[in-house]
Amino acid sequence: MGRSADTLNTKSVLGRNATPIAVIEAARYVLGGRIALDPASDPVINRDVRAEQIYTVEQDGYSQHWKAETCWLNPPGRTTTQNKQVEGVKWVRKLYHHWKAGDISHAIALCYRGGSVGCLGIEILQLPLCLTASGAPLVSGTGRLSFDLITERDRREPGTSNTQSSVLVLFTQDPAVLLRFQERFSQFGVVRA
Repeated sequence: MGRSADTLNTKSVLGRNATPIAVIEAARYVLGGRIALDPASDPVINRDVRAEQIYTVEQDGYSQHWKAETCWLNPPGRTTTQNKQVEGVKWVRKLYHHWKAGDISHAIALCYRGGSVGCLGIEILQLPLCLTASGAPLVSGTGRLSFDLITERDRREPGTSNTQSSVLVLFTQDPAVLLRFQERFSQFGVVRA
């Protein structure tokens, strides 16, 4: 079993936590039916994400150059790259810079809303986003997504609520992509465009 990079809570006692399939399917829809790049993934996670290209922990996705039409990013909580600790928020900032440079056309990133959201910076927080919230059809009463558990046998099973609420950020200049985001992501919380 490889270590998963696609997690907010990087590991539970029973295995690895993974993005709920409903969130991945919504992201794929918003991104035009395909995810070209997932820079923080592994082969087990990618069975559901179905990205055309992934970077694993062993490939050090953070250090790679990201270039793709579409990108899905659920950054690891913390990784080590080139002997430095890299927080999940830095992965989102890296995505922002690749998007601004034209390396990525459209992307969605998932990150914690608690403690680290302010660290994303004004530029990113002014982009369209979805704040997970209780009362949304696919979100628990805590306002948190319920992440799935990838067991030691690499099976996906229902997991428990995340320890913090989430924010999903959309990177695009395309009004059609924005409309799809507003339509699909309202099932997870409040969408601000």
